[in-house]
Amino acid sequence: MSNWAPLAPPVNARELLSHVAEKWQDYPRRREVAINAVSKFLDYAIEVHGLPAESWTVTARVAKQMKGTKPKRRIVATPTDAELIRLIDSLPNDVRCQRWKNALRLMALYGLRPEELNHLVCKRASLHKPTGAVLYLREGLWLQPRPIRVG
Repeated sequence: MSNWAPLAPPVNARELLSHVAEKWQDYPRRREVAINAVSKFLDYAIEVHGLPAESWTVTARVAKQMKGTKPKRRIVATPTDAELIRLIDSLPNDVRCQRWKNALRLMALYGLRPEELNHLVCKRASLHKPTGAVLYLREGLWLQPRPIRVG
């Protein structure tokens, strides 16, 4: 026999949001997104399908209360230039490590994220002399082409 008992269905917006907030208790950003989504869904249900507004309208005060307080910003450990140079110099001089060294240099020089390294394209006029490159930098959520000089 299980101790699990089904929850009674919520009778108003506050109870529904309380259940949603409880599920995401340890994830403040996800909790905020979930509360916003449920609030918009309830607005739609009230406007289009005639859900009783008296008990299902989510006020700004209730939404803010259910979202809770935002967490403190985390401190990000950013290596200094000297630390990066030491890291690059500490790698062996084999072919595989040369690639890692180049990746670290590009990330440091242009402020790239690891994913953005996958979007680099080098255009060559000949096999031995690069003439230019296209570097995709982040703008919002999209990666946009930007020319860079090589050499």
